Amino acid sequence: MLEEHVSVIIPTYNGAHKLSGILNLLKDRSDQFDELIVVVDGSTDNTIELLESFQSSIPKLKIIQQQNQGRAVVRNTGAREAQGKLLIFFDDDMLPEPQCINTHISHHSKIPGSLLSGGLSEFVSSKPHEIQHYRVWSRTQWNQTLKKAREIICTETNIGISAANFSIPKQLFEDIGMFNENLTDGEDFDLAYRAYRLGHPIYLNYDAFAWHNDDIDFIKYLSRTRECWAASKLLQKKNPELYIDYYKPREKQLKSYRKYFYFFFTFRFWTKAIQKNKLLFLPQKIRYKLYDIVILANAAYFPHKV
Repeated sequence: MLEEHVSVIIPTYNGAHKLSGILNLLKDRSDQFDELIVVVDGSTDNTIELLESFQSSIPKLKIIQQQNQGRAVVRNTGAREAQGKLLIFFDDDMLPEPQCINTHISHHSKIPGSLLSGGLSEFVSSKPHEIQHYRVWSRTQWNQTLKKAREIICTETNIGISAANFSIPKQLFEDIGMFNENLTDGEDFDLAYRAYRLGHPIYLNYDAFAWHNDDIDFIKYLSRTRECWAASKLLQKKNPELYIDYYKPREKQLKSYRKYFYFFFTFRFWTKAIQKNKLLFLPQKIRYKLYDIVILANAAYFPHKV
């Protein structure tokens, strides 16, 4: 038995096609945690049947069902039901490395009262869309920096966690106010920022590593990025007194000539070309820079243009 009761929490919505990956890994590592809570957020697929098929091989598995209310609510539901003093959150499409859970536990035994976000990279499928390679490339420099340092403490310039691979003492999670259930995106950044403002250190640790097994195309990725940008605007609008110090110094007025430049990349030709992998003839450096521009144009500057 671990020194501290450890609860692993996985939220899922219609995740039957991807849950097997993480469950098959965790069934062989059940000595690393005391309970595994999977919260089903109003799924309409065969998620429950899949989970029930794992109960004999993972006796510590606890299944909770609720009406669909979004990922902030579903994570909070898991936390409220948890018996553990330490909460470790994984998304249902994550593939944690063998040392991941124990690294989370070891960190909190050394630095109590902190938050920890683990290392993360995209798992590239056998027949991926080009955007999966782009996402790996976009994380490369940061992952190399984190790998070299092994563990980094967040400062004002890099506040954040990924709730897809994240741990926190339960009492601290409750004291901070848990995830903001009014948010449909950006709830992990919101939690991290509130914790930082209250003086709780946030660490990033490469060894608490997990792969993100997300088979996605460009249109879906662009849609998610739009949601993320919209969430940051909502945070500013709902909590101006809290976020003015963070967002205001980072806002830049887009000059008129640059608006025309980015507007050009909102035409459907660009999103269709990337979606259909039509730009592969370009050198990678140029191609990925073009992806950056198209994403910024369509998600940040002109998110409502069709």
